[in-house]
Amino acid sequence: MSFGTSQLVGLLQRERATVVVFLVLLAAALTVRLATPFEFPVAWNDESFFIGQAYALAKHGTLFVDALHPDRPLMWMPPGYFIYLAGVFSLFDYSFDVARWASTVLYLASACLALILIRQLPLTPWARRLALALTLVAFLSPYTLAMSNIARMEALYTMLYLLSLLMMLRGRPGIGLAIVIASATVHYNAVYLLLPYAVLVLWVILRRDQLVLRASELLAL
Repeated sequence: MSFGTSQLVGLLQRERATVVVFLVLLAAALTVRLATPFEFPVAWNDESFFIGQAYALAKHGTLFVDALHPDRPLMWMPPGYFIYLAGVFSLFDYSFDVARWASTVLYLASACLALILIRQLPLTPWARRLALALTLVAFLSPYTLAMSNIARMEALYTMLYLLSLLMMLRGRPGIGLAIVIASATVHYNAVYLLLPYAVLVLWVILRRDQLVLRASELLAL
């Protein structure tokens, strides 16, 4: 067995609880996507708005769709998710199935980020097991599973918010804040994720500490 392989095996053994949680979430997402592709949830009119504009952007370079916007109210939602979905359609061509798979991938990315976040926290073994159990419950809730199988923006902004928190925990608050600001192009809920950064700034002020941003963080902002 090579050194790299033995390291990987050792890591999997140490993180077996995390791996088990991810495999359960992977199985749940694939079950929903493959066993109930268009039944959980049933097709929703909001999906046609997102898909229509994404398709128009991928094929014609415009977000305007005559059938959806007779009065030309183009920006009924920020365009971030349209742009993401248009990129997916450019790579894999359009289908309703592909549009829902795009959310499944984001759901799994969010699950990975949540598990990495837990690993970053200085938790006791008992607290870590509790965190894994709560993460499992959260990601197996009907709402979150539905989020993994619908052509809407929830899975994308969930992934962005978790990535932002991970950057904060890794000592890169500037990059984390930049991600939150950028996520405002996906949904207005980004304003709520400004609260952890407001707390961070208040904490620095109260401690009379310094908040030092690296060049990469300033560039991201």
